[in-house]
Amino acid sequence: MLKKKLYIFILLLSFNFFSCENKVLLEYKYIMDYNLQELNIDGKTLLKIYGKCMHSSYSIKKIKTKIVDDILIINIELSYFIKTTDEINYELFVPENVNKVVIGNLKKEIWHR
Repeated sequence: MLKKKLYIFILLLSFNFFSCENKVLLEYKYIMDYNLQELNIDGKTLLKIYGKCMHSSYSIKKIKTKIVDDILIINIELSYFIKTTDEINYELFVPENVNKVVIGNLKKEIWHR
């Protein structure tokens, strides 16, 4: 019995370790009730992004952005172990050098100039 418990513990520990190493990103097609608002504030473009993660067992860990050429990429990292929220309520000013905003690895375009 002790051997079986030890085996299960090692299995869960390794699953936890490897799942933390690999980032799970939310793709656009798994965002429910998606809504994008574009506002012009003092000549700058503000995007307000709303939605909900359709993966019931995951929650949103963090939202990161990066710029490649003239494209701003939004990556929404998910977590299975850290329970926070499944709702997206994110605002960002679009830099002047950005002409397109996309979400996830599939680079789904959500906005362009």
